[in-house]
Amino acid sequence: PEVSDSKPVCIIGAGAAGLYAAMMLHYLQVPFKVLEAAETSPSRRLGGRLYTQHVGDGTWDYFDVGAMHFPNTPFMKRTFSLADELDVKRIPYAMKAPNTFTHYNGRQVQGESALSGDPYGVARYVDPNNRIPNAPLTPEAVHRSCTSPTLDLFTGDNFDLDLAFQQLYGSFDKYTMRTWLQDRTAAAINWCEMIDRSTGWYDRALVETVLEYLAFSWPRESTPSFDGKWYCFVGGSSSLPEAMYKSLPPSSVAFGRTVTAINEVRTSSSSHMEVTVNSANTPTAYSAVISTVPLPRISVMDLTGCDIVGSSYAQWSAIRQLHYGPAIKIGMRFTEAWWYTKLNIQGDSSFTDLPLRTIVYPLYPSLTAPSSVLIAAYCWTYDAERLGALMNGDGTARDELIDLVLRDLSTVHGIDVKKYYDRSSRDNAHFAWNWSADPHAMGMISDALRRGSG
Repeated sequence: PEVSDSKPVCIIGAGAAGLYAAMMLHYLQVPFKVLEAAETSPSRRLGGRLYTQHVGDGTWDYFDVGAMHFPNTPFMKRTFSLADELDVKRIPYAMKAPNTFTHYNGRQVQGESALSGDPYGVARYVDPNNRIPNAPLTPEAVHRSCTSPTLDLFTGDNFDLDLAFQQLYGSFDKYTMRTWLQDRTAAAINWCEMIDRSTGWYDRALVETVLEYLAFSWPRESTPSFDGKWYCFVGGSSSLPEAMYKSLPPSSVAFGRTVTAINEVRTSSSSHMEVTVNSANTPTAYSAVISTVPLPRISVMDLTGCDIVGSSYAQWSAIRQLHYGPAIKIGMRFTEAWWYTKLNIQGDSSFTDLPLRTIVYPLYPSLTAPSSVLIAAYCWTYDAERLGALMNGDGTARDELIDLVLRDLSTVHGIDVKKYYDRSSRDNAHFAWNWSADPHAMGMISDALRRGSG
């Protein structure tokens, strides 16, 4: 039967994908309605995982809870074009900067120039038959050491993107990172995982890790236009979905609408879709449904009436099986931007094997009044699960977690940062978010889990 064109199209989710779909339908003059589960202002949150949180009243006192930095790579070309079309300004971000720290095995190192030999004392932490020979000391060195055959597919004079992806999946999709590196000692694999990613990451697919590398460090040999520069949006990543929303008719997006069921209705001559919101008794009819929400959210909807459950086992299995990895971020506002005023750190990140794992520094135009908000902890996988257990789900965290973060920040940087944290204004001094506990996301990063034998 033909699909009815007399009813609007339903778009589920007002994240970047949902809003972009709405913009296309609006341009084509196709009637539509966007259903967003988040509530209306002031708690309204557009953009899904493009999510900026202000922690204080200063112009630059915010941090991106979700996506935050965007590289000038082929993957980002359409994103930048959209931002230009909507006049969303972006500013450069330094992914490499001097004076940042690494802190592993209880040893602090400042700057990559000091990385030589065995700066962290790890070569002798295991028995002589299982030592780490020439352990790579930076993520880039790990990439060269562990995945150069796969990355080589994306370089060369005859580079072809489609062919490279076919070869990547055809030859390497049977491996996890751990099975790909199985000729190395367990100690060497665990070391590479710690330097490169997060605890447990190497249990995931090799292809997934390669795609991560490409997203963050596209080989310049294959794309000379990639200048290696990174950018962030003025006002935070939420500026982009906010601009997308403003380009649409205000009535086209409905907030506080949690979709609980999708049903297909067929007659002998036509068909249409029915969408149930907030478990209401009466569904609304649409000509078609475009779902842009994360698959974990789709999995908790009632799909028994739309030819998925019971009719397409492969599709239903994909919805159930695709894994969205855990991720947490903790943004903290200090009374002084001590990383800049005391240590002259502008942009980039510091890394550690302590629980907070990754610290991300702001880099905004105003150095006379620098942002006093720091991403004090950014974790994935098992590291995120542990710190996420100490978060309250509303942006606040238990005192134990704040104490831990301040302690680890002091250890990594070699200064007492607690004196720059105003506990008397605690409600405005930190924001802690666990993406796995977000009811609208149920996870942060979609990734491929175990493949092959490991």
